[in-house]
Amino acid sequence: MHMVLPLAVAGLWITAIVIAVLVLAIAALVSIWGSEGLTQTQRWVWVVLVIIFPLVGPIVYFVVRRNA
Repeated sequence: MHMVLPLAVAGLWITAIVIAVLVLAIAALVSIWGSEGLTQTQRWVWVVLVIIFPLVGPIVYFVVRRNA
């Protein structure tokens, strides 16, 4: 009985992290698609990077675009 509660809490944390990563990736994709300063090729490169690396890709995108 004591092992069920820690597993449930761990499951909630994992779910929360997955949802946060998905929200970050979706926000990056929306930002990429709506960006006026990117060429079509640059957009597709960023989209592929965000899809392949859903945690690191959006963070890199937001940092690079913020400094540009």
